[in-house]
Amino acid sequence: MAGEQSEKAGCFGGKTVAPSVGPALHAVTDGDRDNFKLITKFTSRMEKVGITMPGVEVRWDNLMVEVEAPQPAAGKGSKFCGDPPKPRLILNAGSGVLPPGRMCLLLGPPGAGRTTLLRALCGQLLPTHAYPLLSCGSGSTTSDGTRRRSRAGLHLYGNVSYNGIPVQGPGCSFEVARTATYVGQRENHMAELTVAETLTFAARCQGAGIAKRLHDLLREREAAAGLQAEQQDEDMERLMALTGGPHAPLVFVEMIARMLGIEHVLDTPVGDEMVKGISGGQQRRVTVGEMAVG
Repeated sequence: MAGEQSEKAGCFGGKTVAPSVGPALHAVTDGDRDNFKLITKFTSRMEKVGITMPGVEVRWDNLMVEVEAPQPAAGKGSKFCGDPPKPRLILNAGSGVLPPGRMCLLLGPPGAGRTTLLRALCGQLLPTHAYPLLSCGSGSTTSDGTRRRSRAGLHLYGNVSYNGIPVQGPGCSFEVARTATYVGQRENHMAELTVAETLTFAARCQGAGIAKRLHDLLREREAAAGLQAEQQDEDMERLMALTGGPHAPLVFVEMIARMLGIEHVLDTPVGDEMVKGISGGQQRRVTVGEMAVG
C-alpha cells in the first residue's frame, strides 16, 4: 500500500512530490531553503573518495555575428533596390571564458548585444536542424581559419566550446541544450498545470541522469575504499537512495522549488491572463526552475 501511494504521488492529478522526498530533504537540510547544508554534506562525502563536483567551462574565440541588412530604396515608389543585402556586424564579442563555479554579470545598454551573445553561447542563435547530429558539420571556414555558420541571413563566426568540446563541427556529439540554455523574458507555460506538474514534467523529459551517475560512482569509490553505508549519515543515505531510484526527478523538483522559494505554491496552477494562478514573479521563478531541473 505504501509503495502504491508513493507511485500515485508521482503522477499528474495528485500531489506531485513523493511523500518520502520532502521529509528526507528536510532532515538533511534541517529545514533550510537554500540547500547549503545538503551541498556541503554531499561535497564532503565525495571529497573523501577523490570525487569533485562536475563543472562546465565555457570558452569562445573570435565570436562575431553578422546579419544581412537590405539596402535602402534607390528612388520613390520602391522599397527594394537591385543591390544584394549587405552584411552588418551586430556583435563582436572577441574571445572569453566563463570558469565553472563563478557567476558572471553581463551589463550593457539596450541594443549592445547581450541577448545575442547569450543565445550564441547556448546554441540558440541559429535555427537548429530537426536532427542535430546531421547539422554538426554544416558551415564553412574563412581564409583566416575562423569557422562560419549561416542560416536565414544570419552569420555566426568563431568557435564556442564547453569543457574543450566544440558545440559545432564535424562529428560533434555534444548537445548544448542539455548543459546550458537561455531563459527569455516571456513565460511560456500551460496555465492549467500546477507548478509541481510543470517542474516534474520538465525533470522527467530532460532526465536527471547525472544524479544516478554520481550516485553509482560514489558507491563504487566508497566500496573500494572500504567505507560502509552504516558509517554514513543516515538521513543522507535515505536521500541518496531516492536520488538513485525512480524518484530522482522528484528530488530535484523539491530541491529547486525550495531554492527558488516556490515550494509553498507547488499545488497551485501556473495560470495566465485567463486562468487564475501564481504571481508574475513566481512564474519567472518557475521558468528558471523548469530549465534547472534537467
